[in-house]
Amino acid sequence: MKFTISAALVALAVSSCARAQGFISNCTWQTAMLVDSYLGAYCNNNNWQIYSYDWTWFDISNCLMNSGGKLAAHESGNYWRSCKGCTIHPSPVDFILKCTCLSSPPAITTAIFDLNTIIWNHDGFLGCFERFGTRTERAPF
Repeated sequence: MKFTISAALVALAVSSCARAQGFISNCTWQTAMLVDSYLGAYCNNNNWQIYSYDWTWFDISNCLMNSGGKLAAHESGNYWRSCKGCTIHPSPVDFILKCTCLSSPPAITTAIFDLNTIIWNHDGFLGCFERFGTRTERAPF
């Protein structure tokens, strides 16, 4: 009984750690694209016998909010209502989102956030918090 509980706790810790590592370690950040608030990328799936990548789209408004001109992790934050002109700047170590956002008092500011700190890949699906994106075999281009 003790062994079973210990094994379950270790498995839970490992799965949480794997999610916390971000998505650039198992998605092709070089071909990722941002369309409005939707991030698309090829990501590994869990079918190791036919090792392949799946195209996944995910609305990152599910992950971020605009907090006084700064982007912050927040479930259903809907940053897109007050941030526009967003671009991505991916690299092997981080995945920077850069936007022009409204701040308080009403002003415009540049906000940046490393999406790799909150977005994960699970079986070919991008996601954050408890939300998942969609998955297809090919990108829309």
